[in-house]
Amino acid sequence: MDRIDDSGLSEDLQDGMRPRNRDYLARVREFVATPSAEVILEKANFAHRSYEIVPIGGRPGVGKTRTLRYYAATTPRVWYVRFSPDTTSVFAVLSEIAEALGLGNLPSQPAPVRRAIVHRLAAGPSLLICDEAQNLTTKGFEEVRAIFDHLEDGDGFGMVLAGHLDLLDKVASLPQLAGRAAAELRISEAKPADVDALLAGWGFECEHSRQLLRKQAGQKNGLRRIAKVFASAITLAEAFGADLAFEHIERAWRGFDGRSTTN
Repeated sequence: MDRIDDSGLSEDLQDGMRPRNRDYLARVREFVATPSAEVILEKANFAHRSYEIVPIGGRPGVGKTRTLRYYAATTPRVWYVRFSPDTTSVFAVLSEIAEALGLGNLPSQPAPVRRAIVHRLAAGPSLLICDEAQNLTTKGFEEVRAIFDHLEDGDGFGMVLAGHLDLLDKVASLPQLAGRAAAELRISEAKPADVDALLAGWGFECEHSRQLLRKQAGQKNGLRRIAKVFASAITLAEAFGADLAFEHIERAWRGFDGRSTTN
Protein backbone atom coordinates (compact mmCIF):
# COMPACT_ATOMS: atom_id res chain seq x y z
CA MET A 1 0.00 0.00 0.00
CA ASP A 2 1.13 3.58 -0.71
CA ARG A 3 -0.04 6.80 0.87
CA ILE A 4 -1.73 9.20 -1.49
CA ASP A 5 -3.22 11.79 0.85
CA ASP A 6 -2.87 13.20 4.33
CA SER A 7 -5.03 12.94 7.40
CA GLY A 8 -7.08 15.89 8.51
CA LEU A 9 -5.95 15.33 12.11
CA SER A 10 -3.00 17.25 13.52
CA GLU A 11 0.20 15.38 14.34
CA ASP A 12 -0.20 16.22 18.04
CA LEU A 13 -3.68 14.68 18.09
CA GLN A 14 -2.47 11.57 16.28
CA ASP A 15 0.45 11.21 18.71
CA GLY A 16 -1.99 11.18 21.62
CA MET A 17 -4.14 8.40 20.16
CA ARG A 18 -4.28 4.83 21.36
CA PRO A 19 -1.66 2.89 19.35
CA ARG A 20 -4.13 0.55 17.69
CA ASN A 21 -6.44 3.38 16.64
CA ARG A 22 -3.50 5.40 15.35
CA ASP A 23 -2.49 2.44 13.22
CA TYR A 24 -6.02 2.06 11.86
CA LEU A 25 -6.10 5.77 11.00
CA ALA A 26 -2.80 5.53 9.15
CA ARG A 27 -3.99 2.51 7.19
CA VAL A 28 -7.34 4.02 6.17
CA ARG A 29 -5.42 6.79 4.43
CA GLU A 30 -3.52 4.30 2.29
CA PHE A 31 -4.41 2.93 -1.12
CA VAL A 32 -5.77 -0.62 -0.97
CA ALA A 33 -5.92 -2.74 -4.11
CA THR A 34 -9.51 -3.94 -3.97
CA PRO A 35 -10.80 -6.24 -6.74
CA SER A 36 -12.44 -3.25 -8.44
CA ALA A 37 -9.20 -1.26 -8.13
CA GLU A 38 -7.25 -4.12 -9.69
CA VAL A 39 -9.48 -4.03 -12.78
CA ILE A 40 -9.08 -0.24 -13.05
CA LEU A 41 -5.30 -0.59 -12.74
CA GLU A 42 -5.29 -3.20 -15.49
CA LYS A 43 -7.19 -0.85 -17.80
CA ALA A 44 -4.88 2.07 -17.02
CA ASN A 45 -1.86 -0.11 -17.69
CA PHE A 46 -3.40 -1.29 -20.97
CA ALA A 47 -3.92 2.31 -22.11
CA HIS A 48 -0.37 3.16 -21.05
CA ARG A 49 1.35 0.22 -22.74
CA SER A 50 -0.89 -0.17 -25.79
CA TYR A 51 -1.25 3.56 -26.52
CA GLU A 52 -5.04 3.52 -26.62
CA ILE A 53 -7.89 5.70 -25.36
CA VAL A 54 -9.66 3.68 -22.66
CA PRO A 55 -12.98 4.95 -21.26
CA ILE A 56 -13.75 3.98 -17.65
CA GLY A 57 -17.24 4.65 -16.32
CA GLY A 58 -18.31 3.90 -12.80
CA ARG A 59 -20.77 4.78 -10.11
CA PRO A 60 -19.43 7.20 -7.46
CA GLY A 61 -17.63 5.37 -4.67
CA VAL A 62 -16.21 2.40 -6.59
CA GLY A 63 -12.64 3.69 -6.21
CA LYS A 64 -11.96 5.19 -9.66
CA THR A 65 -10.36 8.43 -8.57
CA ARG A 66 -8.25 7.02 -5.76
CA THR A 67 -7.02 4.16 -7.96
CA LEU A 68 -6.16 6.39 -10.91
CA ARG A 69 -4.39 8.89 -8.68
CA TYR A 70 -2.41 6.02 -7.21
CA TYR A 71 -1.41 4.82 -10.69
CA ALA A 72 -0.31 8.32 -11.67
CA ALA A 73 1.65 8.78 -8.43
CA THR A 74 3.52 5.49 -8.73
CA THR A 75 4.13 5.19 -12.48
CA PRO A 76 6.66 7.25 -14.47
CA ARG A 77 5.37 9.58 -17.17
CA VAL A 78 1.74 9.35 -16.12
CA TRP A 79 -0.20 12.55 -15.50
CA TYR A 80 -3.55 12.98 -13.80
CA VAL A 81 -5.98 15.82 -14.52
CA ARG A 82 -9.45 16.25 -13.05
CA PHE A 83 -12.07 18.26 -14.88
CA SER A 84 -14.87 20.21 -13.19
CA PRO A 85 -18.30 21.36 -14.39
CA ASP A 86 -16.87 24.79 -15.25
CA THR A 87 -14.28 23.31 -17.64
CA THR A 88 -16.41 24.29 -20.61
CA SER A 89 -14.15 26.11 -23.07
CA VAL A 90 -11.34 24.62 -25.13
CA PHE A 91 -8.85 26.92 -23.43
CA ALA A 92 -10.06 25.85 -19.98
CA VAL A 93 -9.54 22.19 -20.93
CA LEU A 94 -6.06 22.90 -22.24
CA SER A 95 -5.20 24.99 -19.17
CA GLU A 96 -6.15 22.15 -16.80
CA ILE A 97 -4.02 19.69 -18.75
CA ALA A 98 -1.10 22.12 -18.94
CA GLU A 99 -1.20 22.65 -15.17
CA ALA A 100 -1.23 18.89 -14.57
CA LEU A 101 1.85 18.58 -16.80
CA GLY A 102 3.64 21.30 -14.87
CA LEU A 103 3.61 23.76 -17.74
CA GLY A 104 3.58 27.42 -16.74
CA ASN A 105 3.91 30.89 -18.24
CA LEU A 106 1.96 29.95 -21.34
CA PRO A 107 0.16 32.32 -23.73
CA SER A 108 -3.58 32.83 -23.37
CA GLN A 109 -4.40 31.28 -26.76
CA PRO A 110 -5.29 27.60 -27.26
CA ALA A 111 -2.88 26.81 -30.12
CA PRO A 112 0.44 27.49 -28.33
CA VAL A 113 -0.83 25.78 -25.17
CA ARG A 114 -1.78 22.73 -27.23
CA ARG A 115 1.67 22.67 -28.85
CA ALA A 116 3.36 22.84 -25.44
CA ILE A 117 1.22 19.96 -24.17
CA VAL A 118 1.98 17.81 -27.20
CA HIS A 119 5.70 18.60 -26.90
CA ARG A 120 5.75 17.52 -23.23
CA LEU A 121 3.83 14.31 -23.88
CA ALA A 122 5.92 13.43 -26.95
CA ALA A 123 9.14 13.29 -24.90
CA GLY A 124 8.59 9.57 -24.23
CA PRO A 125 5.89 6.93 -23.76
CA SER A 126 3.27 8.55 -21.58
CA LEU A 127 -0.30 8.37 -20.28
CA LEU A 128 -2.75 11.16 -19.57
CA ILE A 129 -5.55 10.29 -17.13
CA CYS A 130 -8.58 12.58 -17.55
CA ASP A 131 -10.84 12.11 -14.53
CA GLU A 132 -14.41 13.44 -14.17
CA ALA A 133 -14.40 13.56 -17.98
CA GLN A 134 -18.22 13.50 -18.05
CA ASN A 135 -17.92 17.23 -17.35
CA LEU A 136 -16.38 17.90 -20.77
CA THR A 137 -18.46 19.49 -23.50
CA THR A 138 -18.42 18.15 -27.06
CA LYS A 139 -15.65 20.64 -27.88
CA GLY A 140 -13.73 19.47 -24.82
CA PHE A 141 -13.94 15.84 -25.93
CA GLU A 142 -12.81 16.84 -29.41
CA GLU A 143 -9.85 18.71 -27.92
CA VAL A 144 -8.55 15.72 -25.95
CA ARG A 145 -9.05 13.58 -29.04
CA ALA A 146 -7.03 16.11 -31.05
CA ILE A 147 -4.16 15.80 -28.54
CA PHE A 148 -4.30 12.04 -28.93
CA ASP A 149 -4.26 12.37 -32.72
CA HIS A 150 -1.20 14.62 -32.61
CA LEU A 151 0.66 11.91 -30.68
CA GLU A 152 -0.83 8.77 -32.18
CA ASP A 153 1.86 8.03 -34.74
CA GLY A 154 4.86 6.55 -33.00
CA ASP A 155 5.08 8.70 -29.88
CA GLY A 156 3.76 6.10 -27.44
CA PHE A 157 0.85 7.97 -25.93
CA GLY A 158 -2.23 6.59 -24.20
CA MET A 159 -5.21 8.20 -22.51
CA VAL A 160 -7.78 7.21 -19.90
CA LEU A 161 -11.13 8.99 -19.87
CA ALA A 162 -12.75 8.28 -16.50
CA GLY A 163 -15.97 9.45 -14.97
CA HIS A 164 -19.55 8.61 -14.10
CA LEU A 165 -21.43 5.93 -16.00
CA ASP A 166 -22.93 8.49 -18.38
CA LEU A 167 -19.41 9.20 -19.67
CA LEU A 168 -19.56 5.98 -21.67
CA ASP A 169 -22.72 7.12 -23.45
CA LYS A 170 -21.14 10.49 -24.22
CA VAL A 171 -18.05 8.84 -25.72
CA ALA A 172 -20.22 6.49 -27.80
CA SER A 173 -22.18 9.47 -29.18
CA LEU A 174 -19.04 11.06 -30.66
CA PRO A 175 -18.03 8.96 -33.71
CA GLN A 176 -14.46 10.21 -34.04
CA LEU A 177 -13.73 9.68 -30.34
CA ALA A 178 -15.61 6.38 -30.15
CA GLY A 179 -13.63 5.09 -33.11
CA ARG A 180 -10.41 5.57 -31.18
CA ALA A 181 -11.65 4.13 -27.88
CA ALA A 182 -10.82 0.58 -26.81
CA ALA A 183 -11.27 -1.78 -23.86
CA GLU A 184 -14.12 0.17 -22.24
CA LEU A 185 -14.73 -0.55 -18.55
CA ARG A 186 -18.10 -0.20 -16.82
CA ILE A 187 -18.33 -0.61 -13.03
CA SER A 188 -21.92 -0.41 -11.89
CA GLU A 189 -21.21 -0.66 -8.16
CA ALA A 190 -18.65 -1.68 -5.56
CA LYS A 191 -18.70 -5.32 -4.51
CA PRO A 192 -18.71 -7.00 -1.08
CA ALA A 193 -15.28 -8.39 -1.97
CA ASP A 194 -14.02 -4.79 -2.18
CA VAL A 195 -15.10 -4.30 1.44
CA ASP A 196 -13.30 -7.48 2.46
CA ALA A 197 -10.12 -6.17 0.81
CA LEU A 198 -10.42 -2.78 2.53
CA LEU A 199 -10.86 -4.27 6.00
CA ALA A 200 -7.95 -6.64 5.42
CA GLY A 201 -5.80 -3.74 4.23
CA TRP A 202 -6.77 -1.70 7.27
CA GLY A 203 -5.93 -4.61 9.54
CA PHE A 204 -9.35 -4.65 11.17
CA GLU A 205 -10.71 -8.11 11.91
CA CYS A 206 -14.32 -7.99 13.05
CA GLU A 207 -16.91 -10.24 11.45
CA HIS A 208 -19.88 -8.16 12.63
CA SER A 209 -18.36 -5.03 11.08
CA ARG A 210 -17.52 -6.89 7.90
CA GLN A 211 -21.10 -8.11 7.50
CA LEU A 212 -22.53 -4.64 8.18
CA LEU A 213 -20.25 -2.89 5.69
CA ARG A 214 -20.53 -5.58 3.00
CA LYS A 215 -24.27 -4.83 2.84
CA GLN A 216 -23.47 -1.18 2.06
CA ALA A 217 -20.96 -1.74 -0.77
CA GLY A 218 -23.51 -1.22 -3.54
CA GLN A 219 -25.21 1.76 -1.91
CA LYS A 220 -24.71 5.46 -2.64
CA ASN A 221 -21.02 6.48 -2.57
CA GLY A 222 -20.06 2.88 -1.78
CA LEU A 223 -16.43 2.53 -0.71
CA ARG A 224 -15.93 6.26 -0.22
CA ARG A 225 -18.61 6.35 2.46
CA ILE A 226 -17.32 3.15 4.05
CA ALA A 227 -13.85 4.70 4.39
CA LYS A 228 -15.35 7.85 5.92
CA VAL A 229 -17.42 5.78 8.34
CA PHE A 230 -14.33 3.83 9.36
CA ALA A 231 -12.34 7.03 10.02
CA SER A 232 -15.27 8.52 11.94
CA ALA A 233 -15.55 5.36 14.03
CA ILE A 234 -11.88 5.65 14.97
CA THR A 235 -12.47 9.17 16.26
CA LEU A 236 -15.53 7.94 18.13
CA ALA A 237 -13.56 5.12 19.72
CA GLU A 238 -10.93 7.62 20.85
CA ALA A 239 -13.63 9.79 22.42
CA PHE A 240 -14.69 6.78 24.51
CA GLY A 241 -11.07 5.90 25.35
CA ALA A 242 -11.38 2.51 23.65
CA ASP A 243 -9.89 0.58 20.77
CA LEU A 244 -12.03 0.52 17.64
CA ALA A 245 -14.81 -2.08 17.80
CA PHE A 246 -18.08 -2.98 16.11
CA GLU A 247 -20.14 -0.68 18.34
CA HIS A 248 -18.18 2.32 17.02
CA ILE A 249 -18.56 1.22 13.39
CA GLU A 250 -22.29 0.73 13.87
CA ARG A 251 -22.74 4.07 15.65
CA ALA A 252 -20.69 5.94 13.03
CA TRP A 253 -22.71 4.34 10.23
CA ARG A 254 -25.99 5.41 11.81
CA GLY A 255 -24.62 8.96 11.94
CA PHE A 256 -23.72 8.96 8.25
CA ASP A 257 -27.03 7.32 7.41
CA GLY A 258 -28.93 10.17 9.06
CA ARG A 259 -30.25 8.10 11.93
CA SER A 260 -29.93 8.89 15.61
CA THR A 261 -26.76 7.73 17.34
CA THR A 262 -28.36 7.69 20.78
CA ASN A 263 -29.83 4.59 22.28
